[in-house]
Amino acid sequence: MRKTIQEKVRKRKGHTIHRSEKRRKEIGSSCLLVDQK
Repeated sequence: MRKTIQEKVRKRKGHTIHRSEKRRKEIGSSCLLVDQK
């Protein structure tokens, strides 16, 4: 799942940043790694 999340982040960096806040509470660690990158 980490690879799929990173691929989506690379395709839409702006959109993922906004959705990352909502997914942060749901996923937590996965989003934190994506947010750092």
